[in-house]
Amino acid sequence: MHELVCGNVFFEQNAYGGAPAVTRRLIGEVSVREDVLVLPDEHSAEQARTKPLNWSGWCHSEDIAPVYSVSPGLEPFTSGPWTGEIRTFAVGRPEPPRRSNGAIRDSVAHVAVGVRRGTTVVYLRWQGSAGTDPAAALRAGRAALTRTLDRLPTSG
Repeated sequence: MHELVCGNVFFEQNAYGGAPAVTRRLIGEVSVREDVLVLPDEHSAEQARTKPLNWSGWCHSEDIAPVYSVSPGLEPFTSGPWTGEIRTFAVGRPEPPRRSNGAIRDSVAHVAVGVRRGTTVVYLRWQGSAGTDPAAALRAGRAALTRTLDRLPTSG
């Protein structure tokens, strides 16, 4: 399971300020989260698009602070009709938290995309092991999220 940097449930539940979202999670070798929202206007859509990208992966409840092997970055992102931002970082831990029971790995690469088209907002998050080459893991995550966006319907 790769929900290891911090599966901040409170943040995720409140990320859209109560707006209804359709959410899907896929957990396996990597963890993927997909949220889709349709908001009443573009202003509220833009607010919803940016909020989940503010999460940096740091969980204040953890005993051991993560060590960034790739510092958090936020940059513009466009894929087809979708525009927004992409957040990337890779985190390692000197040792897994004591209470992890092996469910938390020692590193993670995190890629999140918050995009919108009109009043439709899509948030995608990919997490996988950063391994020995965090930059390669981040490229793999970015490619996976871009493929997902390319498959979304663009009309209707």
